[in-house]
Amino acid sequence: MPFACAALFLYDEETETLRCRFATGTDADVIQQVAVHSGEGLTGWVARNRRPLVNARPSADLEAAGLTICTTTLQSALVCPLMFNERFIGTLSVYHTDAAFYRDDHRRLLDRVSEQAARRHQQLDAVRADAGRLADRPAHRACRTRASCSCTSRASSRAPSA
Repeated sequence: MPFACAALFLYDEETETLRCRFATGTDADVIQQVAVHSGEGLTGWVARNRRPLVNARPSADLEAAGLTICTTTLQSALVCPLMFNERFIGTLSVYHTDAAFYRDDHRRLLDRVSEQAARRHQQLDAVRADAGRLADRPAHRACRTRASCSCTSRASSRAPSA
């Protein structure tokens, strides 16, 4: 997938806000500052409509985030929703310095990548939740400070399946 910049935005259900959690490439420092409400800018539109946007204007997210003083050389964006089991997680965005760069083939490819990324994100959330529950047990509180915890694998192998 060709891009000048790529970014991951994660959704906070409580505040209905999408915040850039990772960006790399051209103007990544600018994109990392973006936080928009659902329905605002490109990212917010994708959040509200749960559909990809192709060749949208990247500066729309900067404007929606109140970053009007920031400028970017990015001219086109492809933004896809991250969905897992009908739950909206965030968006995956790629940007290019050429206007109208992205085509339907790019959208299909990023859709597939987004499906995989959403699945992995959900799996990591489940692992974090399990680790948190285990760490809160009195016998395992000392494990929080260790780099690895051998009791985690033993406890999870004995845990009843849901």
